[in-house]
Amino acid sequence: EDFKKIEDELKKAKARGKLIKVSEVLKDKTEIKTKKEKEKAVRYGNKDVKNKEYLKRADVNEATNILLDLMNVEESQPTGKQASSK
Repeated sequence: EDFKKIEDELKKAKARGKLIKVSEVLKDKTEIKTKKEKEKAVRYGNKDVKNKEYLKRADVNEATNILLDLMNVEESQPTGKQASSK
């Protein structure tokens, strides 16, 4: 797989009339690999990391804010009466 990638890069470079460095080609692959590993760790990592990432999501934050607003509205109403009754 690495060899095929190097050959492809070499062909592209020859067509442009440039030289390539094998270390740069392999470096790009390792950077992509570490990025994929980080994403995989977040997706399938331990439960604490997953919970932290989950709580950062915008939809979860919005739902939390709505729940807090609802709780504040219900607390401000006198007990035994509903806001809609007159």
